[in-house]
Amino acid sequence: MIMNNIYIQLAKELGNSNELTLATLIMKGGSTPQIPGASALFNKKGLVAGTIGGGLIEAKVQDIAVTSTEVKQNKLLSYSLNTNFDEKEGAICGGAATVLLDVNPQENRNIFVQIKQSLEQNKSGVLITKIDKGSDGKILVRRYWFKNLKDFSIKFKKEFSLDYSDLSKRLETREPFLIENKSDRLITELTETSLFFEPIFPNPELVVVGAGHIGQALCHLGSLIDFNVSVIDDRPELANQERFPDANKIIVDKIEKAFAQIKITENTFIVIVTRGHHDDSLALKCCVKSDAAYIGMIGSKRKINLVREKFIHLGWATENEFDRIFAPIGLDIQSQTVQEIAVSIAAQLIQVKQEIKKGLNIPSIGCIVLAAGESTRMKQQKLLMPYKERTIIETVVDKCLQSKIDEIYIVVGSDSEKIKSKLAGLNLNIITNDNYKMGMLSSVQKGIDALPKSLKAVIILLGDQPMVKSEIIDLMIDSFHRSRKGIVIPTFAGKRGHPILIDLKYRKAVNFLNPGKGLRELIYNNQENIFEVEVETNEILRDIDTFEDYKNEIN
Repeated sequence: MIMNNIYIQLAKELGNSNELTLATLIMKGGSTPQIPGASALFNKKGLVAGTIGGGLIEAKVQDIAVTSTEVKQNKLLSYSLNTNFDEKEGAICGGAATVLLDVNPQENRNIFVQIKQSLEQNKSGVLITKIDKGSDGKILVRRYWFKNLKDFSIKFKKEFSLDYSDLSKRLETREPFLIENKSDRLITELTETSLFFEPIFPNPELVVVGAGHIGQALCHLGSLIDFNVSVIDDRPELANQERFPDANKIIVDKIEKAFAQIKITENTFIVIVTRGHHDDSLALKCCVKSDAAYIGMIGSKRKINLVREKFIHLGWATENEFDRIFAPIGLDIQSQTVQEIAVSIAAQLIQVKQEIKKGLNIPSIGCIVLAAGESTRMKQQKLLMPYKERTIIETVVDKCLQSKIDEIYIVVGSDSEKIKSKLAGLNLNIITNDNYKMGMLSSVQKGIDALPKSLKAVIILLGDQPMVKSEIIDLMIDSFHRSRKGIVIPTFAGKRGHPILIDLKYRKAVNFLNPGKGLRELIYNNQENIFEVEVETNEILRDIDTFEDYKNEIN
């Protein structure tokens, strides 16, 4: 979470002083300046590090924290942010906040040291704070650090009913939460005994390749937004601690040798801003096939296109590998100066970091299976014909159920009752298109109209493609998240096939397509926002239209 670094500092400060108070926002309702997990550290003089949102709440908490260092009594502080607009003091956000004041974090110093050691080893975990409200009004705080969540289930299984699988699922959001004893429900009011869960992750690593002016400005900004920054350059007169006081590591060496000293993980962000396209290409070659969370390279569109052609021609990268590069780099904020360019890059780093942190909270993907046609060329309903151990439509739906698709919608029309009966009991949604004779686009439009706003994108899958494997569907979904393109199309040997994935930002555009052109019109009008994902099988080019097609597939 956003305040992870405070635990590293707390572990250091507790070695020098026992007059510290740790304030943590553990519960909120409505709109507040910060989220649960936000923490601030105070001593007798005031704020040492962190924040719980600033403003009035932080000022009041600080006043109490400063005096509590002598009293040594933990507190639970509740604040309402519903002040009348005309009042001079107070907040008008409309929310409420509960802050835990731990006036003796020294008692749990060994836990904070464990957290510090884990983060320094690039390992994550969960800090669990047990809060007991005694009948005498005293608040007891005990903290636990778990790198393995199964250990939590063992330790607290008698007192708390939340098991390992439930806990893991809830922690996928990476958001702190509060539960009460003898229950796994989230709570809005503290009970006698509660547990506060804080998922804690190492700071992401930012590797700045190039010690010029942009690299210098970006290093400073990167440290401000909680990156551990490494700088790479072969010029000692530029790559030094004096010019880069915020850098955690400075590597003065040739690019290839410098990258050998960097461990690139899914928590690594790489920004390439060297003194020329030659060194940019060398740096990109060192990391283009890595698992880095972000790779960005500075340059004009013409330069990027030339580099792309070279990398693909020489086999240094596939089209998919190169297309995940952020190039030209940075958000388009019309930046001109060195500082503005650095800000645009930093903004993009924040954007990607937040997307990853959220699951990540990966946007939900739906699927529309088109199953409304009359199968006129087959002279029978082809979707009900046997395919291996099931019917064609059952096989298609089973592939969807095995994939990363979150919600499945089947659009039926002709022979709808028979198709529905085959799919009875499955976790999917049936949509009836009474106008199915108007063509395939009418079914696409009917399906998209029925999709909830919670979905980010939808896969359009033909009901007569039982040969398409769930792995291809998953590859398309992964490509959508990674490429940030609005349309994903699978290709084989340079030919485009099905299914097709469409960002639901095109929801309205689909409704205005020409029935004679269908989705081809959408693709034609959005060429720059298409991501082609190469697959290793021609099954994306096949469907079952004729009896000959059917015989070929079942054989």
